[in-house]
Amino acid sequence: MLDKVEFHGELRSLAGPVKGDGSFVVAGQTYPYRVSTSRVADDGGVKVRLAVEPVDAPLTAEADLTISIERGAPRSEGGIQVTRAVGRAPAGAPSLIIDSWRVTSRVKGDSTAALLDQIELQYGPDDRAIKLKGNANLTFGRRPEVNGVLSSPQIDLDRVLGLPEATRRRPLEAIKTLAESFIAASRLPIPTMLSIGVENVTLGGAMLARVGADVKTDADGVDIQRLELRAPGATQVRVSGRLRNAATGTRFEGTTRIEAGDPRALMAWLTDRTEQQADGRRAVEGWGRCYARRRRDRNRATQARA
Repeated sequence: MLDKVEFHGELRSLAGPVKGDGSFVVAGQTYPYRVSTSRVADDGGVKVRLAVEPVDAPLTAEADLTISIERGAPRSEGGIQVTRAVGRAPAGAPSLIIDSWRVTSRVKGDSTAALLDQIELQYGPDDRAIKLKGNANLTFGRRPEVNGVLSSPQIDLDRVLGLPEATRRRPLEAIKTLAESFIAASRLPIPTMLSIGVENVTLGGAMLARVGADVKTDADGVDIQRLELRAPGATQVRVSGRLRNAATGTRFEGTTRIEAGDPRALMAWLTDRTEQQADGRRAVEGWGRCYARRRRDRNRATQARA
C-alpha cells in the first residue's frame, strides 16, 4: 500500500511523454522518486525510467523498464539496479565505515511476481569486492519476499575485510568483523531468502572449501538456517541460528557442530599458533548450543556458553 502519493511534473499529451518527481510512503517510510516515460508505442508499450531513494536509508533503486498491458494486466521487462552507498559504521565497530554494495539484474514479471535473472551482486569496492551471480523470484502482495540463489567460484575474505595483519591471522576476529558487516548491510526493505554457494573462501590465511549457506534477512536480523563448510584440519562445520543487533553489540544464538579429523591443525589456524603449540592429538566431534555476542568495549571480548 502506497500512502501520501505526490507527483510534480509535466504531461506533454495523453499519449506521453511524462516527466516529474514526487514521493510516497510505505509502512511509515518516505520514498522520494523520479520518473520519466516515453510516448505510448503502436503496440501499447511504454518505456519507463524510475529512481527511488528512501529518506532514512542510504539506498538507491533504479529501473529501466518497458511496460505493456496483456489481457488487462500490466507486464514489465527490463533492467534494475539497487545500490547501497558507503556509510558510517555504528560506534564501537572495528571499522569506521560500512562497505557499499550493488545488485543489478534483468527483470520480467507482472503485478503479482517477477523473475530476476542474470543477477550480479557486488559487496565492497571494486579492488576488493565479493562478487556473486545467480537468479531470484520476487513476489508482491501483503507479504512480499525475494527468494534467490547466488554462487561464486572463489572469495578472498582476507582482502575484502581489509583488516590489519595481526588481526587477519586470527580467524575468530575476522569472523566477528564479517558478521557485523553482514548484518549492517542486510537491512533490506523486503524480506529476502538466499541460498549461497562458494567453492573456495580464503579466511585467516587458510582455504575454506565447499561453503554453503541458506540465510533469511528481515528488519530484525538474519536467520542462518544452514551454514556448512570445510575448515583446516579436515574439519566439517555446521552452524544454524539467529544473528542480530543487541544493546551490547552483534549477537548470535544457535547451534554448532564441529567434526575435526586433525584438531591440532584446526586449533593452530583458530589461534594463530603452530601445530606443535596447539593442543589435541586425536579426532574430535562435538555439538552444542551457542550464545555469543560482540561486546562494544576496548577489549572487544566475546562471551560464549555451550
